[in-house]
Amino acid sequence: MRTETVLVPAALAVLLATVAACQAPPPAEPPPVETSDPFADRVEVVEVHESLLAAMEAGDGPGVAALLDSAHDILVFHPAVETRFDGADAIADGIGRMLGNNVPVEITEVHLQVWVDGDVSWLTSHLLLESPNLPEAVAARGTEVWRRADAGWRLAHAHWSAQPME
Repeated sequence: MRTETVLVPAALAVLLATVAACQAPPPAEPPPVETSDPFADRVEVVEVHESLLAAMEAGDGPGVAALLDSAHDILVFHPAVETRFDGADAIADGIGRMLGNNVPVEITEVHLQVWVDGDVSWLTSHLLLESPNLPEAVAARGTEVWRRADAGWRLAHAHWSAQPME
């Protein structure tokens, strides 16, 4: 007597999957997820922001340009002028012309708040700009957006709006 083995399709699929699993290499482990310390990131952003203010106080256009995110289009609205600066070269030149005339500019900052989400950070603050070149002190509210790049945090956007003195 002859015996035949008949496999039903579901059983055949399970058998083939089992054989394939035994022959397949183990799945690759996912790459490690890089995490950063949010507090340390905020400290870094505050430090680079303070470097920006120091370069602006000194009228150091190239110092300001070094902190810009040159990989993307960038524009700056500054409360002391009526026009905006488009692009890193215009910003460096405009800051240099506006503040680089050996007239001291003092920037006082209050109410600094910083947020970080991955490789993007934004901050808000109130500023007071004082200079013999200005008829009166200029109060402003500022918002800056920073992007983490290979060279560190770089300014992607800044907007300072003049506000009435309170």
